[in-house]
Amino acid sequence: MKSLILATILISALSTVADASAGSPAGFQQVPQATTAPNPARIEVMDFFWYGCPYCNLFEPRLESWLASKPDNVDFIRIPAVIRPGWSNHARAFYTAEALGVLDPLHKQLFDARHVDDLDELATMFTEQGIERSRFEAVFNSEETRRKVQEAGILTRRYGIDSVPAIVVNGQYRTNPVLAGGASRMLNAVNGLIESEQRQTQAP
Repeated sequence: MKSLILATILISALSTVADASAGSPAGFQQVPQATTAPNPARIEVMDFFWYGCPYCNLFEPRLESWLASKPDNVDFIRIPAVIRPGWSNHARAFYTAEALGVLDPLHKQLFDARHVDDLDELATMFTEQGIERSRFEAVFNSEETRRKVQEAGILTRRYGIDSVPAIVVNGQYRTNPVLAGGASRMLNAVNGLIESEQRQTQAP
């Protein structure tokens, strides 16, 4: 199954390279079910990713660099995409690490160990961060974590996310490597959308 998933990702990546020069003229699309940002004075940027995706891992350094210089009125949110049921354990691992305060050290490790999605193997990664296995399992299997994973799946579907990495700006627009003409151009599209949204919020 993992081989099939990775093969699917590889085919998608090759398609991205082939179609990069053709991408969307604007580098983005309006999402199928647009939503309104909770605070009109701020701009919400959602990063949809999957720890099993090597291209998300490659994109992460660019994203981290962008985060260091993003506008102050931009709220950045990571969303573990749940495109397939098999992605849910990685989503659970993300929210578990966040709840236990070990997301910073584990985020990159989970990308690097992208084949790890078994409960025992994930537990080992957490115990190496000083988290007792019983505590890890309690949070990993908690109703709160289950609810967050369910919400991540709802957002994944609502915004029409069918591949990763993908970014949604202000609940209105999405970009990905195909639309932007390559992963390296995704953040250019994001910056343009932020500027456009800022002009609208500042308009009299």
